[in-house]
Amino acid sequence: MTSSSSYSTDQLVELSTVAASVTAAVLVLSTWRTTGLTVLFSYHPIFMSIAFLVMFTRGIQIGWRARDTDGTARVGALTNHMTTQVAGVACASVGFAVIYLNKYINGKDHFTSLHGKLGLLTMLLTSAVAALGYCGFKKHSPLPAHLHSSAKFFHRGLGASTWVLSLVTIVVVLPHKAVVTGLLARAAQAGVMGVGVLTLMWLRERGSGSKGGGSIVDFTLVPRERSY
Repeated sequence: MTSSSSYSTDQLVELSTVAASVTAAVLVLSTWRTTGLTVLFSYHPIFMSIAFLVMFTRGIQIGWRARDTDGTARVGALTNHMTTQVAGVACASVGFAVIYLNKYINGKDHFTSLHGKLGLLTMLLTSAVAALGYCGFKKHSPLPAHLHSSAKFFHRGLGASTWVLSLVTIVVVLPHKAVVTGLLARAAQAGVMGVGVLTLMWLRERGSGSKGGGSIVDFTLVPRERSY
């Protein structure tokens, strides 16, 4: 990778990180101001914003950069990736449990709206991605060694797809009277879409110049990964 390409990639990472953090802050603070922390529902958008905009975006960055490392550095990077994603799954689980409990308490049906259906699908796929990640990490995997690379293969592809789906799920629910409305809601939508575009641009740039090469989500089985 040339220095100019590296600079471009670094800029995309910085922009996507800023966009994710600012957008999440807007959604969290707006929910806090509109609904307050004494209302059960408020914890749904708060925890989901932290999970999918902050934790999972960061986790993708860490995981993708790990492809340029080897040995103990690679294991350390993948461990960091796993820790970040586990924290994201924990936040998402709280957000999911909150909205389910809130609907139950208020006697409302579950998963009837487009947002609800996409949200359910996102959570199911998130669980599958986490399981594949666990199975692909030799240190923890219950699978035989020859299946580790296959688990990583599906983990990467499904992980990227699920993350994009999560952004779509956020966009379709805005504006929401209990979260954010008006121009601020449109700005939040733009921010979410911006995070997606910038991150995918970065992944494509990394894919074209890193050791692993290949496409955005690296649909290849890299032999060196079987050792970790």
